[in-house]
Amino acid sequence: MLVQPPVPDLQALRNAFRGNPTPFTTHAARAMLHHRILSAEVVEVLAGPHAEVIEDYSTDPRGPSCLVHGRTERGRILHVVLSVHGGWVITVYPPAETEPEAWTPDYRQRR
Repeated sequence: MLVQPPVPDLQALRNAFRGNPTPFTTHAARAMLHHRILSAEVVEVLAGPHAEVIEDYSTDPRGPSCLVHGRTERGRILHVVLSVHGGWVITVYPPAETEPEAWTPDYRQRR
């Protein structure tokens, strides 16, 4: 029987992100510039009522992380890859603009 690791706790992720004075990696900052994503939008997504962890990357050799799905106040759907320890935003992208065919219509599950 395969045992799944527990999904990272969203509130703990939010707290780690808020506690990190410089939470965006260089890669995330570049992705945000490329996709015209404001840091305020990332904050909205992570703090918002629609945020949810949709994928767990706890065994990633670079360090445990997860994929958070959420919407900005204007309704823009973003995916945020967030480190489990430290609250680092590893990358962020709008799935509807980058790879819509890879996701179900609500952008919560990979096809």
